[in-house]
Amino acid sequence: MMECRGYGPCEIPGMSEEAKVADAVYDDAACRQVGHVDVLERLCGRMRVDEPLYLAARQRFEARVASAGGALRARLVQLRAAGAELERRATAQAATPRAELERRSGSRLQRQYRSASGGGVPWTVDETSGSYLAHERARYSCVNCSGDVVPEKDLVGCWPLWPQFAPDELRYRCTRTWSIDPGLDQPQAYRSQPQPLPCWQTCWAPTGEDASDATHCTPPCPTAGVPSASAWRREWLRERAAFEAVPGEGSDWAKTMAFVTPKNPDDFIWNVY
Repeated sequence: MMECRGYGPCEIPGMSEEAKVADAVYDDAACRQVGHVDVLERLCGRMRVDEPLYLAARQRFEARVASAGGALRARLVQLRAAGAELERRATAQAATPRAELERRSGSRLQRQYRSASGGGVPWTVDETSGSYLAHERARYSCVNCSGDVVPEKDLVGCWPLWPQFAPDELRYRCTRTWSIDPGLDQPQAYRSQPQPLPCWQTCWAPTGEDASDATHCTPPCPTAGVPSASAWRREWLRERAAFEAVPGEGSDWAKTMAFVTPKNPDDFIWNVY
């Protein structure tokens, strides 16, 4: 299969607009008609909207930092330094044998468990698979992180498995408990009935090398006043429609995302694409 939605290589001459955004079996003859100019035109068309938005956001952020005084600027320097340290530590971890990482973390990689975070189709995860590159990610500090690089698909685990999102790797063991996992617990009934919006509680327990620290947890999930998942989804769609109607930023974003095929909200309430 070839995933074409909005990407440059799918600008195949002679194809309809509908065909250009639909997944299809790879067609070598059709794809050979796509030249570098076609790809650049498609990509630059997206950049025409994206880059001004990024620049405006950066300028607004820098202006707020400048007006906030020295304390905030100092904290920003610390944050950036911490990010660089996380990347350095992840690089060093990539060169460390798995047995040593398991010893330091006090946990072993799992060969098989089922995951279905975010309401996706359940699948079996093998943490020892080479495709997950467990040695350079938060595998040893995140219980049941599925290995999916899309954050929305890895909600059962504590954080996306990228080095820059792996706080305190090998120092804390992170677990996440859901009030209900819509991917495993009757997903169809959950979408069609007024079930409450799912909630999770996250806890961080120190590993063997930091055993003197206490376990920290987020507040427990509420038991009253929780909106239904379908009601939350309807409100989210209403707010998005209002944003898309705003001239400039909102309408430009809507045009940029026009290639995305709309999904039925009742079948797709967990996705915000």
